[in-house]
Amino acid sequence: MWATLNAGKAWSGEFINKKKNGNEYTERQTISPLRDNNGKITHFVGIKRDVTAGRP
Repeated sequence: MWATLNAGKAWSGEFINKKKNGNEYTERQTISPLRDNNGKITHFVGIKRDVTAGRP
Protein backbone atom coordinates (compact mmCIF):
# COMPACT_ATOMS: atom_id res chain seq x y z
CA MET A 1 0.00 0.00 0.00
CA TRP A 2 2.60 2.59 1.06
CA ALA A 3 4.90 1.84 -1.87
CA THR A 4 2.00 2.54 -4.26
CA LEU A 5 0.95 5.74 -2.47
CA ASN A 6 4.49 7.09 -2.17
CA ALA A 7 4.95 6.45 -5.90
CA GLY A 8 2.09 8.92 -6.43
CA LYS A 9 -0.56 6.35 -7.35
CA ALA A 10 -3.97 5.65 -5.86
CA TRP A 11 -4.46 2.44 -3.88
CA SER A 12 -7.62 0.39 -3.23
CA GLY A 13 -8.08 -2.55 -0.91
CA GLU A 14 -9.96 -4.02 2.02
CA PHE A 15 -9.33 -3.81 5.75
CA ILE A 16 -10.88 -5.45 8.78
CA ASN A 17 -11.72 -2.61 11.14
CA LYS A 18 -13.29 -2.45 14.60
CA LYS A 19 -16.12 -0.27 15.87
CA LYS A 20 -16.07 1.38 19.30
CA ASN A 21 -18.28 -1.41 20.62
CA GLY A 22 -15.68 -3.99 19.54
CA ASN A 23 -17.60 -5.40 16.55
CA GLU A 24 -15.44 -6.00 13.49
CA TYR A 25 -16.46 -5.03 9.97
CA THR A 26 -14.89 -5.14 6.52
CA GLU A 27 -14.29 -1.85 4.76
CA ARG A 28 -13.20 -1.14 1.20
CA GLN A 29 -10.93 1.89 1.01
CA THR A 30 -9.50 3.95 -1.83
CA ILE A 31 -6.63 6.26 -0.90
CA SER A 32 -5.11 8.89 -3.19
CA PRO A 33 -2.08 11.13 -2.67
CA LEU A 34 -2.53 14.91 -2.87
CA ARG A 35 0.27 17.12 -4.18
CA ASP A 36 1.28 20.74 -3.72
CA ASN A 37 2.08 23.12 -6.60
CA ASN A 38 5.61 21.69 -6.82
CA GLY A 39 4.37 18.11 -7.19
CA LYS A 40 5.37 17.04 -3.67
CA ILE A 41 2.95 14.67 -1.91
CA THR A 42 1.62 16.54 1.12
CA HIS A 43 -1.53 14.67 2.15
CA PHE A 44 -3.62 11.59 1.47
CA VAL A 45 -7.38 11.41 1.07
CA GLY A 46 -9.32 8.22 1.68
CA ILE A 47 -12.85 7.09 0.96
CA LYS A 48 -14.18 4.18 3.00
CA ARG A 49 -17.18 1.95 2.43
CA ASP A 50 -18.51 -0.76 4.73
CA VAL A 51 -18.64 -3.95 2.66
CA THR A 52 -19.42 -6.37 5.48
CA ALA A 53 -21.19 -9.48 4.13
CA GLY A 54 -24.97 -9.17 4.31
CA ARG A 55 -24.95 -5.39 4.46
CA PRO A 56 -27.33 -3.63 2.02
